Amino acid sequence: LMLPACALAVMVKATSRGPAIHWSTRMGRHGRAFMMPKFRTMHVDNDDEARQAREGDDRVYRGGHWLRRLSVDEFPQFINVLRGDMSVVGPRRHMIAHEREFEKFHELYGSRRYVKPGVTGLAQVEGYRGEVKGPRDVRGRARYDLFYVKHWCLGLDVRLALQTVGVLVHPPAKAY
Repeated sequence: LMLPACALAVMVKATSRGPAIHWSTRMGRHGRAFMMPKFRTMHVDNDDEARQAREGDDRVYRGGHWLRRLSVDEFPQFINVLRGDMSVVGPRRHMIAHEREFEKFHELYGSRRYVKPGVTGLAQVEGYRGEVKGPRDVRGRARYDLFYVKHWCLGLDVRLALQTVGVLVHPPAKAY
């Protein structure tokens, strides 16, 4: 696992200036904030970190687009799994500003925080990834996340982990 991570870090450094890893604050289980690493996919002179990436976003550098499309920019999050801040499978972890915004569109949205956030999750494998364009996207993601929280079992985690491999091999069009 270390060899692919090192190769990705070298690729980030070779295709853009700045650090290979970007750290951001995310909201975890029971609303506790934690620092989450990702391979950096945007230029360092990014004007607004909280602005969601859009298709054709000029903040994403050329190699960063590839990292995002294949979801390998998320590989460093396994550090958080080892530290106990995250699980391999669980609801998507969001920036705190996004969490506060999304809570306005679904009355049970905060219930997602009863479990640790995951590197992958039900909403992602069901196609809810990429930019959140409005209340409908929030409600759709929340519906899947809340189903996961209510019906969690080891078998569901194994199924979602296997489905994630399929999504990595055949990335959806919304991966940008």
